[in-house]
Amino acid sequence: MPGQVQDDLGPVLLIAIEAAMDARPQNRGKTDMATIGSFTRTQDNTLVGRINTLTIQTRATLVPIPMRTNDNAPHYRIVTPKGVELGAAWMKTSDMGNEYLSVQLDDPSFTSTIYASLVEVEGERELQLLWSRPRRD
Repeated sequence: MPGQVQDDLGPVLLIAIEAAMDARPQNRGKTDMATIGSFTRTQDNTLVGRINTLTIQTRATLVPIPMRTNDNAPHYRIVTPKGVELGAAWMKTSDMGNEYLSVQLDDPSFTSTIYASLVEVEGERELQLLWSRPRRD
């Protein structure tokens, strides 16, 4: 229940949970989450940080795309320090009006695309990259 989540985790985490669940709306209320990275915004709107999972340990930069070719094009490209493109991110707004980035990470070595949400967490300086997996009932 949404009210119960807010009571148990506080309003700060509710925003992060909602953003992560919005990344896969057909699974709303049926996800597990983990923080897999953190990023800091620079003066030129670039986001720099790290992505850490059991198989990915890399610094990464979300580079704004100034001239998007269409409305479905990503707002950011995600690249490693070696210039390898690791994914893309789209600006979204949650049902409660909170802005976040919907992130997709992919690589030929992955078994499937990694879907995550990059969100601001109240009281934190860095944005948190939250990964979610649908629960199997």
